[in-house]
Amino acid sequence: MKIEGLEVPGLLLDAMRDGVLPSGRIRGAVQALPQPSAGYFAETDLELIRTPDELQPGGSPIADTASLRKMADSTELAEKYRVKRGSAEARPVELPWLDVEQALVIGGGADYGDDTWVVLDYRTGANDPRVAVNVWKEGKPSEVEWRELAPSMSEFLTMLGVGKQPV
Repeated sequence: MKIEGLEVPGLLLDAMRDGVLPSGRIRGAVQALPQPSAGYFAETDLELIRTPDELQPGGSPIADTASLRKMADSTELAEKYRVKRGSAEARPVELPWLDVEQALVIGGGADYGDDTWVVLDYRTGANDPRVAVNVWKEGKPSEVEWRELAPSMSEFLTMLGVGKQPV
């Protein structure tokens, strides 16, 4: 299954179809960042997209890949949310920026308006991409950075207690 040109990892599709992804709030997931940045707000609760249909553009009230890509087309929003289209850049886009052409939204903040996205970041590989999340600077709502939440989708699922490993 492809969404916005990106192949959804079988590991994620299996977890969705098996109904083993956590439902509702995932408390403290952002606090588990391997290397938290000083001064960045890490208390956001997350919620995951739960079905393959919700991965489609406009399919989920939680977060949407198409919306994130549209932000990259706005100079003001691209700067605020640190998102770029890699195909428009002379050099590869690296963290703390997100290349929206290499990202698939799989979740977001659990509270309406917290402007947090959880994405598969395909810059590390298509089969088991890393999981990244945007984190907001405390006291400065205009400063955000993208951080690795887990080095791979399989490790993210293990972190959530789902535990299937890729073959």
